[in-house]
Amino acid sequence: MVHFVSDSNPYVHHLVHFAPIVDNVDCRPLRSPMESFSETIRLMRVARAMLELSQDELAELAGVGRQTIVRIEAGGKGVAFDVVDKVRTALEKAGVVFLPSTAEHGPGVARRKSGNVT
Repeated sequence: MVHFVSDSNPYVHHLVHFAPIVDNVDCRPLRSPMESFSETIRLMRVARAMLELSQDELAELAGVGRQTIVRIEAGGKGVAFDVVDKVRTALEKAGVVFLPSTAEHGPGVARRKSGNVT
């Protein structure tokens, strides 16, 4: 089941017109193919904005420096895969889910329902 809610943050509204909150969705990880790695990097800034986290706050949650977040959001060049995965994991624990591409749509990011944060 997918529910759509309008987000009051204008930055998020600009990036994602309606931020879906999901439960019971097949959220296979985007962790293996290189194409999925680049897709994940592109979605991380959107995920941070959806959670209304600053770069400093996300860096603290992930246990990395703020400059690492800046480099990831600038395209991820020179950032190790395991560091990107660490930031992604922090975003997921904070309440988002990364959605894989399907035949109907490309990859995405959504807010997890409140009771489903792991």
